[in-house]
Amino acid sequence: MNPRRPISGGSATKDKAAAGRKRARKVARAMKQSLKKQGRQRVNELHEGRDSFEKLSSGRLQQAAQELEVGGHEPAAEAKVDGLVVSVSRKGCTVRRAGHPDERLWFNNAVATAAVGDTVGFDPDRGADRALSVVRERRSSLSRPDPFEPALERVIAANIDVGVLVVAPIDDELRTGVIDRVLVAMQRGGVQPVLVVNKCDLLADDAAVRAAIAPYTGLGVHVHTCAAKTGLGVAALREHVRDKTCVFVGHSGVGKSSLLNALWPQAQQETAEVRSRDGRGRHTTTASRLLSLPGGTHLIDTPGIRSFGLWEVDADALRGWFAEFAEPAAQCRFRDCRHDAEPGCAVRVAADEGTIAPARYAAYLRILNSLD
Repeated sequence: MNPRRPISGGSATKDKAAAGRKRARKVARAMKQSLKKQGRQRVNELHEGRDSFEKLSSGRLQQAAQELEVGGHEPAAEAKVDGLVVSVSRKGCTVRRAGHPDERLWFNNAVATAAVGDTVGFDPDRGADRALSVVRERRSSLSRPDPFEPALERVIAANIDVGVLVVAPIDDELRTGVIDRVLVAMQRGGVQPVLVVNKCDLLADDAAVRAAIAPYTGLGVHVHTCAAKTGLGVAALREHVRDKTCVFVGHSGVGKSSLLNALWPQAQQETAEVRSRDGRGRHTTTASRLLSLPGGTHLIDTPGIRSFGLWEVDADALRGWFAEFAEPAAQCRFRDCRHDAEPGCAVRVAADEGTIAPARYAAYLRILNSLD
């Protein structure tokens, strides 16, 4: 009987590789389950085309896939050149680089997914299914939980300077619920927020709208009042985002596509009539895409949102994203005060006295309760 051979370093390496493959397969199964759910669940968040790959995550899948060994004996692709992701689908992405036509590349073991605005490294000498090598580190992003797999992150856009949130009043009133959530997501992702109130030409009385946006201007958020049809405020907004990479988000029916057409006629966004019964519109953008415009401006248009979840924001982090709470919070009786029901809460007192806008405090409580 032959004596047992000592365990070698090579075996340990194989065990580590096997564990990596196991983790990657586990995440891949979660991805497939998400795709199956898309066919039988109603979309209640970012309502977009069924074929859009953006219903998948881009963070954890990427990390797990990088641990998966490339099959066969062929070495992984080298990142010989970099390109800008201008659109994504379920199986791949369209990449743009200067002096070349857009290239369609397929996701593989090295790159499982990417987001619009990402910079990816790839080997142009390889086939489209084997060319992608790496997703470069992001300097900013706008993300939220996947509506079908909340444990997975879904990156809406990456490497953006300005996030433009478009809203519109209904019956002379402005609903601010989505504003507060998107502002938190933009701050968390390192994106400068800009609030655009569109369709101001339809207001009979703008007093309620001015009161609703006052807390945001007080926080230093840039607010633009616009009317796509008349051109009101369009020039000022265009100048604000010039030479920047910006992402436009907003509810369906707020006139986002019409506003983009007014800002940059060359964008030629498709528009649709708004339903008269509830003021909402049909979705005219079914997947995010990036447009490069004259003057160095890059525009990322996104589908209309129904609601907006927050990625990796807990109660402790949430308090920090409401900047107006910082000063009164120093006077709270408890250092870990949640600012909802604790005795001696100075933030609650400030909201009662109007030092903190009551609407903003109410928004904080709504988000806090949804986290719980």
